[in-house]
Amino acid sequence: MTSQDDRDGQPRAMDEQLRHALGGDPHEAFDHDALVAGVKQRAARIYRRRAATATVAAVVVVPALAASGWVLGNRMLGDGAHVDVSVATQTAEATPAPGPDDSSAATEVPEEETGSEDSSEQQTEAADTPPWQPTPPPEPVEPDDFAGTPNLVDIPDPRPVDIGLLDRLGAPQSELSSPLLMPLQRFMAAGSGSGGVEPHSGRSWMYFARGNEIDQDSVDIQVTAWDDSSAALAAIRDGGTGLGIVWVDHDNMPSVPEPLPWPGHDDADHLLVGREETYGGSAPHHMAGALVRQGDYLVGVTVTAAPGDGGIQTLDEAVEAAAEIAQKTADNLAWLDPERANG
Repeated sequence: MTSQDDRDGQPRAMDEQLRHALGGDPHEAFDHDALVAGVKQRAARIYRRRAATATVAAVVVVPALAASGWVLGNRMLGDGAHVDVSVATQTAEATPAPGPDDSSAATEVPEEETGSEDSSEQQTEAADTPPWQPTPPPEPVEPDDFAGTPNLVDIPDPRPVDIGLLDRLGAPQSELSSPLLMPLQRFMAAGSGSGGVEPHSGRSWMYFARGNEIDQDSVDIQVTAWDDSSAALAAIRDGGTGLGIVWVDHDNMPSVPEPLPWPGHDDADHLLVGREETYGGSAPHHMAGALVRQGDYLVGVTVTAAPGDGGIQTLDEAVEAAAEIAQKTADNLAWLDPERANG
């Protein structure tokens, strides 16, 4: 994992980190909004590449969009936020018992009239694809071409399709495979020191719609594989104790968020968090993170709701979207990798 610390071991201020990433004078004033808007895509790539190549663990640079104002929301999800998978069933009408003179009782109905063949074919077709991936997910604009630390195992592509937010954002802008990924992008950074438990494999995708505009929605999907994912998620709930990662706020300082309610998933395998951030003089952005344990895997989804872009606007909407995408990604993993995803 990557690290950027001051000499005294404390994380650098965000302004200094951004100047350092761009090769600028750390003492020179600059237009923060213009800088953030102009380097968003480049900074995201720098962040991910550094995360995959650093040899000293400390505190990583949080994404270039982090700026000021940590306000943790503790809001209940609204109606429609429940992401349990429900299976539709069809109830057959009761057939009256034949009477003694009912000659039709012994008459066999031809198989083609019952529709049983069609039903079997439909069930077979449904079983041939993951539950939330009837068609292949879109290829990233910039496929992973970085030869960093290799994964221990091959992670399948479990991204769900037919999700409104993802469809609107289009193909992911980037993809990365590395064991040095954060379980939950933007909410976490590499911890200082060494010896913490880390994932042995990881794969991620980053979605956003337009070049360098600051006010736009975004989605980060992270899939990490662990020797003991249950212990890893328990440690994450405990603030990262014993792991190579820590929770951080918008200033890249250690700060453990309060979990949000997740109706229907109040268990040790699900975790929701959220916060509000302000970039310079812009309206607040709402950021939600969802973690789901699926066998050996942790699925982390971060959704940012930006004002004025015509998409999702509120923390509740961001939380609902993150929860849906994370749960459906985990469901797809269970189908695509039953050996590792169903333990």
